[in-house]
Amino acid sequence: MANISSQNYQKIILNIGGTQFETLRSTLIAHPNTLLGKMFLEDGEESHQADGHEYFFDRDGETFHYIMRFYREGRITWFQEHCFDAENTCNLSRLLQEMRCFKIGTSALYKPVDMVNQWAADLHNFALMLKHAVETMIANHEDNLQLLFYQSKEAAVIGDIAEIFEEWVNEFSYAGYHILDLFGDDIRKNMEAAIPNLMWKLTKEEHHPPSRSYTLNLDFPFIINKNKVLEAAGLINW
Repeated sequence: MANISSQNYQKIILNIGGTQFETLRSTLIAHPNTLLGKMFLEDGEESHQADGHEYFFDRDGETFHYIMRFYREGRITWFQEHCFDAENTCNLSRLLQEMRCFKIGTSALYKPVDMVNQWAADLHNFALMLKHAVETMIANHEDNLQLLFYQSKEAAVIGDIAEIFEEWVNEFSYAGYHILDLFGDDIRKNMEAAIPNLMWKLTKEEHHPPSRSYTLNLDFPFIINKNKVLEAAGLINW
């Protein structure tokens, strides 16, 4: 038993495509269903033995440090779709390929929510939706659109052409309230800069039972030079 115990704590050098990683046999055999765990548990390492306790695998050395994280921590933490850090250059596709090679299931891959990027994506898409809604409103010669974003129920649209916008706005039910709560003034500044003459009014309201909502009124007063319109339409000399 003493010999088995000492063998388990034997230092192993893994040469992955020319990059060396040091670990213990016990670290690898703790995951016996993986390629390395099974290989070192069943003494099948001879086929990859290069020199002494060094074992060579013709695989991606830049990505392998993620594989070692699995053996040491029991999971692989992945923070974003593309990772460029001091340790390596790696993308998710390459990582999944290496996981398959070393017979590590995808359940080991842990992708925590990246709150900054998630908020940024939602904010970007919400602002685009509002801009598109205003442009559509103007194209349909409407001068007012009212959007309601509730804290705890689906969003709503009020206006003569409300049905055009309902699907777009409902994509931001619940989220729309929180986006306006945090970034309403920032969105207003960008919208007013992008669309001159746009009038933005955002009102926060309390409801019973306890709940809150934002009512967003978007007004666009049509200031039109009639003669220029007639000229552009080719009707000035009719």
